[in-house]
Amino acid sequence: MERGFILDTIIYLLLDMLETASIAVLSLSVFMYPVREYIRELTLISILIALSSWVIRINFDLSLVNSLAHFVILILSMRYLLKIKLYRSAHIALVGMAGFLLIQLVVASLLNLLNIIVPTDVELATGRSVYLIQIICVMAVFFVSYLVSRFSLGVTKYVRPPHSFFVKEKITKKKLSTISITLIGTFTVLFGFYLCLSFELYWSVAVLLVLSTFLLYDSYRKDKPHDHIGHRPVSGKGHQEIQR
Repeated sequence: MERGFILDTIIYLLLDMLETASIAVLSLSVFMYPVREYIRELTLISILIALSSWVIRINFDLSLVNSLAHFVILILSMRYLLKIKLYRSAHIALVGMAGFLLIQLVVASLLNLLNIIVPTDVELATGRSVYLIQIICVMAVFFVSYLVSRFSLGVTKYVRPPHSFFVKEKITKKKLSTISITLIGTFTVLFGFYLCLSFELYWSVAVLLVLSTFLLYDSYRKDKPHDHIGHRPVSGKGHQEIQR
């Protein structure tokens, strides 16, 4: 029994690290950041979130708190490890998490339709069904991230970090609107999980995919490059930050 617990713990930590890494890679790929330059930081972020997840979810069985902790740690890690401004860290992390949840929603729904898993499997922390969902999702997210980078499907809204923190950036109504729309998109996907896996309303997947995609696209469209304060992108090796 002790050997089984140790094995489950190791698998849980490894898969949680891969999930976090896939979310971070997708986030950076969407905003056209060079992922290879941040491998060390992303590895540290993945380890930190995996350990916190193990403590919160396995030891204290607090799934909701675990999800919130994931989000908060990811934002703070982007702020202090990748040196991305807090508002942009929140936006980038939200987009990555929303994308991951969309893919996870599709994977879980398909596996449920094929009778490979049952809806209650999604709520479990460990087990073969959970591991299967995680592995497929991670592979799919990494593949999508590769496609986004390979074919330049992302957006170059934000300049490359490290950002300058000497110039204070005002949070305008437009920026609050952008964050709000992205939050709505993320919670829309979470609601999709509830509909699909609790009531088997699989038609909702298509509706939620379209709605969430529109909301995320609208958040890209609303946050224009001229909203940046204290810097502008320039040509050369990537983007560099120019202070006034």
